[in-house]
Amino acid sequence: MKKSTISRALALTLTALTFWATSISAMAATLSLEQAKQLALDNEGLSAGEVSFSKEKKDIENGKTEYELTFSKGLTEYEYEVDASNGKILSVEREVKVDAQAALKAVADSLLRSEPTVTVNRLPSDDALNIALNHAGYDKEDTLYTIVKSNYEDGIEVYEVKFRVGFVEYSYDIEVATGNIIDFEIND
Repeated sequence: MKKSTISRALALTLTALTFWATSISAMAATLSLEQAKQLALDNEGLSAGEVSFSKEKKDIENGKTEYELTFSKGLTEYEYEVDASNGKILSVEREVKVDAQAALKAVADSLLRSEPTVTVNRLPSDDALNIALNHAGYDKEDTLYTIVKSNYEDGIEVYEVKFRVGFVEYSYDIEVATGNIIDFEIND
């Protein structure tokens, strides 16, 4: 009876130590918060003096330590997830905040001053797919599937482009009028 109790206590102690050691190793990161911030800024071509950080959080997701960063410059907000162990950028989201009232006034003023000619520049959906594929470094032949849908986000028409290469899914928002990439995500 005494040996059994000691054995159980020893087993529980070993289990607790193993769990503790695993938790500590998951929290240990080779990348500092400042390095993660600099990676995100470098990826956007920005400097620390140009932006304002609103979120700087170290978190564990699925057993991996990562930094969650949110910063903004002007009307654009950037959200990054960076792997703390190797500096890999796990996801990027960009959102352009639009002052609707100012935008409507600018359009109205422009219409009042201009001649009544209308030209619409519209990017073909195949071009939007090619823009996303080129950005990701792939050709259409590399993909398992592709989806291109037109949608409006904050009053701007965008193509939502999705494709899969292997086990990785890529999602892009591309502005129809200009072909600019507004947002992209890589999910593996």
